[in-house]
Amino acid sequence: MHDNLKQIADVRRMKDVQRLFDEEEDEDCRVFAAAKKKMMRLRAEKEREIHEEKQRNLNRIKERLAAELAAKRSDEEERLYNAVQEREEKLASEEDSKRRQRQTMQESIKQHREDQSRRLAAEAAEQKQRDMEMVRARREADELFQQRERQRAQEKLAEERRRADLLASQARNRETEAQKAKQAELEYEAANLQLLEQEEEQFQSYATKVIDHCERGGRNTLPLRKAAKAGAGGGLGPQLPGRGGIRPSYQTADKRGIQLPNFRRNSAAQVKAGQTGPDSVSGTQKNLGMVW
Repeated sequence: MHDNLKQIADVRRMKDVQRLFDEEEDEDCRVFAAAKKKMMRLRAEKEREIHEEKQRNLNRIKERLAAELAAKRSDEEERLYNAVQEREEKLASEEDSKRRQRQTMQESIKQHREDQSRRLAAEAAEQKQRDMEMVRARREADELFQQRERQRAQEKLAEERRRADLLASQARNRETEAQKAKQAELEYEAANLQLLEQEEEQFQSYATKVIDHCERGGRNTLPLRKAAKAGAGGGLGPQLPGRGGIRPSYQTADKRGIQLPNFRRNSAAQVKAGQTGPDSVSGTQKNLGMVW
């Protein structure tokens, strides 16, 4: 019970303390609100004073600018007038200078045209002179070329004639040499034939004496008579009068190649037919165009 009363008393004291605190806080709020209101009033007064001061400064600036503008306008008009005068004088001077320059340029152009005309006329005359000299030089060169060509043609013709004469002379010399060689060969063959005939006569005379001596002695003279036949070579074939009277031999067409015993027997005819007949190898080669 005592504790409850104590607790109730504490609660009351707490409420009293809270009420006092709230009253103090309300007083602080009222004081703060009053101070804030005063500060706002003072700020408004200060801003009004600042605005009035700015307005006064602005009015003073406007008055000063108006005075300066008036003075400047008067000075500007004077400077503008002076500038216009100076500009007009400058334009007049420039126009006069341009007029003198145009006149000088026209005179220079006229002088240049006259100089150019004289120069072109002189160059045309020089070019004409050079062309005439070139034409004359070309004519002289053409004449010299034609002269050289004629001389070259004459030299070539003379060279060809000399070469033709040389070839003809060489041909005549070769023909003469060939004729001489042929004549020498004919003379040699004639001398050789004459020598062979002399040897044949001597041999026949000697052979006749030997055969007669053997016949008187009773010997067989058939081998001697065969050996003593006319014609050199000792063959069994016919005598060739155009070859110095030689007498060749005929051989068989087999690998042995022995001499035929007679020129006009059947065996010799068969061998010759095998060598030169239509069924022979040589005849077949001729038919095929292979002539060896």
